[in-house]
Formats: sequence, structure tokens, C-alpha cells
Amino acid sequence: MIQSSIRISGLRVSVIIGVHDYEKVMPQTLYVTIALQVSIQNCFASDNVDDTVDYDSLTKNLTTFMYKTRYNLLETLAFSCCQWLFDQSDRIQAVKLTLTKPNAIATADAASVIVSLNRSDLTTSV
Repeated sequence: MIQSSIRISGLRVSVIIGVHDYEKVMPQTLYVTIALQVSIQNCFASDNVDDTVDYDSLTKNLTTFMYKTRYNLLETLAFSCCQWLFDQSDRIQAVKLTLTKPNAIATADAASVIVSLNRSDLTTSV
């Protein structure tokens, strides 16, 4: 099986996230980086987006999914996003997702959470 990586970096998404009361009412911008390990057996010959993962459509739909969520923790949102990504395409074999929250810490530029999952992790550990 031929594998490829698709990487999206710096995706800006507005979400309600955080443990503080003020964070639960006003959307904040998160920066999302996604690395997908994808099975692309046929796309080299077909040159057809149907034989890979349409990352334009995927990121638009992920943005909508994230906007509708409400979580306290970046960790929980990141895991939920990974699950959602696997549900979008059987071609996705592994996901590494980074969520970055600017100004989460007063003395730092940002806080980030990185979650890495293989498809098999969802059936064995969750």
C-alpha cells in the first residue's frame, strides 16, 4: 500500500474553549496543524481527488466541527478532532494534530497540545 503524508499548517479556527468563565462565552482563535498519513494507492495513476483526501473540503468541515464544540481542555478537543478526522475517510491511517492557543499563558506566546493517533488506537484504547 502506498502511503503519503498530507500536512496543513496554521489553520485558524474560532472556538469556545477554556476553563475560565470568560473563555466560555467569547470565541478564541486556535491555530491547527494537521499531519495525516494517507493511503493513496490509486491517485498517482488517476490524478483524481477522489483517490486521496480532499484537504480543502476536510479543513472547511473540520473548522465547522470545531466551531460547534465546547470543551474546557485543548487535549479533549484535539482528541475529538482526531476521531472526527478518522471518521471522514478510511484512507486516513494516522493523524498528528497540534492545537495552539495564543496568549493562554500570560508570560508565553502560546500553549500547544499535540495528539498523535493511529487508526488502530481508536479500536484498542478508547
